[in-house]
Amino acid sequence: MLKKAGFIICCLLILPIAQYCSQKSSEIYVNGGFEAKSSDGDNPEGWRVSGLSEMADYVEFRWDEEVARSGQRSVSIHIKEDFPEQNLGDSIVYYETKKFKYEKAKTYEVTGWIKTQNVKNPAFLEVQCKGWPKANEAWKVVKTYSSTGSKDWAQLMGSFARYKGRKDQAYFQIRVGIPLSKNEGSEVWFDDIQLRILDD
Repeated sequence: MLKKAGFIICCLLILPIAQYCSQKSSEIYVNGGFEAKSSDGDNPEGWRVSGLSEMADYVEFRWDEEVARSGQRSVSIHIKEDFPEQNLGDSIVYYETKKFKYEKAKTYEVTGWIKTQNVKNPAFLEVQCKGWPKANEAWKVVKTYSSTGSKDWAQLMGSFARYKGRKDQAYFQIRVGIPLSKNEGSEVWFDDIQLRILDD
């Protein structure tokens, strides 16, 4: 009887561990902690910067070793105080991942952490999709915003799915960034970006 009870207890202990391992296996590696270096050693692996080239003198992209939510690094974007105010519309500067191809009939979750300083126009975490029904068409399936002002690390998250009937060549990218308009003197940090498949 004692042996049988012990076996049942062991099974109950192993089951949560097995479930946890199954959850971990659904994560897709994106170097969201920004620890791994690219082959040139100057940028985080799997990420690139993007924005208005004519504004390069006023925007600093940093692979930051002084501020991090976990690990040793984060990435940050700083818009300088002397940024020229002009009609920028919806112009943004951001980091983005490589392209990820959709897996059929899957639902994805993206999460990330953001820290802000003097932000007046909210920073964002978004997922940009492209590739259907025309190759040059794109739209956002996730866009979630930070608070304004100066705030410690806060989590942003969203989920999205590939809808039926879309082409196999469709792909998506994760972006983290900040609008240029009204954000002179602002800085924002991003860390611990994760991408998971929810329905294995």
